[in-house]
Amino acid sequence: MTYQILTSLCALMIVVACQPSSVDAPVVGGPCTYETATLQGTVASVGDEGLLVSTADREITVPQDYIEEIPEVGEGVTVVVKQITKGTCTPMIYSLQRRP
Repeated sequence: MTYQILTSLCALMIVVACQPSSVDAPVVGGPCTYETATLQGTVASVGDEGLLVSTADREITVPQDYIEEIPEVGEGVTVVVKQITKGTCTPMIYSLQRRP
């Protein structure tokens, strides 16, 4: 009988210890704010890690994870780059659109 009571108390203590300490604890990852830049460019090269896009004033590497359809080298594209300014979400988000 004493063994059952001790086992039950230990189980209850474990459950209580695993509960969050505060209901108002901040959620990791949000809220986040981003600065957005929309750039016109040309695909300079296509590689295993993504695309190299040349714009008027810089080159941008768009990671493979952000590319749905791989454009041809020399093709005009619009790249939208969102860079985090506040929070702990994804630091950079890319969007690639083909231009007509």
